[in-house]
Amino acid sequence: MSILYYLQRKWKLENLMQVFAILCVFTLTGTTVLLLRPLFFDLIGIGSDTKTYVKVASYIVLILPMYQLLLLGYGWVFGQYKFFLSKIKRVTQRASIIFRK
Repeated sequence: MSILYYLQRKWKLENLMQVFAILCVFTLTGTTVLLLRPLFFDLIGIGSDTKTYVKVASYIVLILPMYQLLLLGYGWVFGQYKFFLSKIKRVTQRASIIFRK
Protein backbone atom coordinates (compact mmCIF):
# COMPACT_ATOMS: atom_id res chain seq x y z
CA MET A 1 0.00 0.00 0.00
CA SER A 2 2.97 2.35 0.27
CA ILE A 3 2.79 3.29 -3.42
CA LEU A 4 -0.75 4.59 -2.90
CA TYR A 5 0.35 6.77 0.01
CA TYR A 6 3.28 8.00 -2.07
CA LEU A 7 0.90 9.02 -4.88
CA GLN A 8 -1.40 10.69 -2.37
CA ARG A 9 1.48 12.82 -1.08
CA LYS A 10 2.92 13.51 -4.53
CA TRP A 11 -0.41 14.61 -5.99
CA LYS A 12 -1.38 16.43 -2.75
CA LEU A 13 -4.65 14.54 -2.38
CA GLU A 14 -6.82 14.39 0.72
CA ASN A 15 -7.49 10.64 0.84
CA LEU A 16 -6.87 7.32 -0.83
CA MET A 17 -10.26 7.35 -2.55
CA GLN A 18 -9.01 10.22 -4.69
CA VAL A 19 -5.95 8.16 -5.62
CA PHE A 20 -8.17 5.25 -6.66
CA ALA A 21 -10.44 7.58 -8.64
CA ILE A 22 -7.47 9.09 -10.48
CA LEU A 23 -6.00 5.68 -11.25
CA CYS A 24 -9.41 4.57 -12.58
CA VAL A 25 -9.55 7.66 -14.81
CA PHE A 26 -6.10 6.90 -16.25
CA THR A 27 -7.11 3.27 -16.81
CA LEU A 28 -10.39 4.10 -18.53
CA THR A 29 -8.82 6.81 -20.67
CA GLY A 30 -6.00 4.57 -21.86
CA THR A 31 -8.39 1.73 -22.63
CA THR A 32 -10.77 4.03 -24.50
CA VAL A 33 -7.96 5.46 -26.63
CA LEU A 34 -6.71 1.94 -27.32
CA LEU A 35 -10.16 0.97 -28.59
CA LEU A 36 -10.87 4.18 -30.54
CA ARG A 37 -7.51 4.66 -32.30
CA PRO A 38 -8.09 1.93 -34.91
CA LEU A 39 -11.53 3.37 -35.68
CA PHE A 40 -10.14 6.87 -36.22
CA PHE A 41 -7.24 5.58 -38.30
CA ASP A 42 -9.62 3.54 -40.48
CA LEU A 43 -11.85 6.59 -40.94
CA ILE A 44 -9.01 8.69 -42.30
CA GLY A 45 -7.49 5.86 -44.32
CA ILE A 46 -4.38 5.06 -42.30
CA GLY A 47 -3.41 1.41 -42.60
CA SER A 48 -0.42 -0.86 -42.32
CA ASP A 49 0.98 0.42 -45.62
CA THR A 50 0.95 4.07 -44.48
CA LYS A 51 4.33 5.70 -43.91
CA THR A 52 5.49 5.85 -40.30
CA TYR A 53 5.86 9.64 -40.23
CA VAL A 54 2.23 10.00 -41.36
CA LYS A 55 1.09 7.67 -38.59
CA VAL A 56 3.10 9.56 -35.98
CA ALA A 57 1.84 12.95 -37.17
CA SER A 58 -1.75 11.68 -37.22
CA TYR A 59 -1.34 10.25 -33.74
CA ILE A 60 -0.07 13.56 -32.41
CA VAL A 61 -2.77 15.61 -34.14
CA LEU A 62 -5.75 13.31 -33.45
CA ILE A 63 -5.09 10.94 -30.59
CA LEU A 64 -3.29 13.15 -28.06
CA PRO A 65 -6.05 15.80 -27.99
CA MET A 66 -8.63 13.03 -27.76
CA TYR A 67 -6.71 11.57 -24.80
CA GLN A 68 -6.75 14.91 -23.02
CA LEU A 69 -10.46 15.41 -23.63
CA LEU A 70 -11.19 11.91 -22.37
CA LEU A 71 -9.09 12.58 -19.26
CA LEU A 72 -11.19 15.65 -18.54
CA GLY A 73 -14.43 13.80 -19.24
CA TYR A 74 -13.65 10.79 -17.08
CA GLY A 75 -12.11 13.09 -14.49
CA TRP A 76 -15.39 14.98 -14.29
CA VAL A 77 -17.35 11.73 -13.90
CA PHE A 78 -15.06 10.63 -11.04
CA GLY A 79 -15.03 14.07 -9.40
CA GLN A 80 -11.39 14.81 -10.24
CA TYR A 81 -11.86 17.41 -12.99
CA LYS A 82 -9.70 20.08 -11.31
CA PHE A 83 -6.84 17.62 -10.82
CA PHE A 84 -6.75 16.63 -14.48
CA LEU A 85 -7.29 20.18 -15.72
CA SER A 86 -4.21 21.34 -13.80
CA LYS A 87 -2.15 18.41 -15.15
CA ILE A 88 -3.22 19.08 -18.75
CA LYS A 89 -2.44 22.79 -18.38
CA ARG A 90 1.05 21.95 -17.12
CA VAL A 91 1.72 19.49 -19.96
CA THR A 92 0.46 21.97 -22.54
CA GLN A 93 2.68 24.72 -21.16
CA ARG A 94 5.73 22.45 -21.24
CA ALA A 95 4.97 21.35 -24.79
CA SER A 96 4.60 24.94 -25.95
CA ILE A 97 8.03 25.76 -24.50
CA ILE A 98 9.58 22.88 -26.46
CA PHE A 99 7.97 23.97 -29.73
CA ARG A 100 9.02 27.60 -29.25
CA LYS A 101 12.70 26.67 -29.28
